[in-house]
Amino acid sequence: MEESRLPRPSKEALEKKPLKQGELMGVTPRGVIVHLPQAEATYQLPPAIYAVWSRCDGQITVSEIASQLSKETDIPIEKMQAIVYVILTTLAEHQLITW
Repeated sequence: MEESRLPRPSKEALEKKPLKQGELMGVTPRGVIVHLPQAEATYQLPPAIYAVWSRCDGQITVSEIASQLSKETDIPIEKMQAIVYVILTTLAEHQLITW
């Protein structure tokens, strides 16, 4: 079986500085609850997604987030960059981050 490949983010994408949106409401066994008042929506973020979202302070880049997580998990940086960018793109689609 062939391993699925994530798209490699561009250099420009890796330099973006995502900013998390929403209010942390609590923790459940399955993840963290985040509420978006402007969208009147509530989301449950699994731990891996929360690990990305929680770092989105508008000051550090996608590349820096990926580097931190790569060191914490021993996942190679190139793979982690792709994983983080896919997660951030999905979070942006749900208004949980802004660029």
